[in-house]
Amino acid sequence: MKHNIKTLFGITAPLVVATLILLTSFSITPVKSMLSGPKIVFDKLIHDYGTIPRRSDGTSHFRFTNRGNAPLLITGVKAACGCTVPSYTEAPVLPGQSGTIKVEYNTRIRGEFTKTIIVSTNDPNNATVTLTVKGNVLRR
Repeated sequence: MKHNIKTLFGITAPLVVATLILLTSFSITPVKSMLSGPKIVFDKLIHDYGTIPRRSDGTSHFRFTNRGNAPLLITGVKAACGCTVPSYTEAPVLPGQSGTIKVEYNTRIRGEFTKTIIVSTNDPNNATVTLTVKGNVLRR
């Protein structure tokens, strides 16, 4: 019986020590950073105008909410070309509050289009978000 206890202790003691060393060497900071700070969540990432008449209203809105626990900042919004003009909520968006990215596409340009808008934020897990507008402006 003494031999079995010594053998059991000889096997489990090093395993317990190794487990404790591994557990203390990992920090929970990465998990904390994923749970804290601002978090941007969009209602949609793509706006499809479908087929629209030339010179029609090319305005679309992308609504977002701060689902984090710190103020969300939109630090910049850039369109891929001059035919798409974005504007956005510039004030800090508090936790639980919402804001809007407004995009105006120039519908005097005929034909199919797909344009991207890059949104830069202070969300540590989603620093840039790509929005897309697409559609087809009739040639008439």
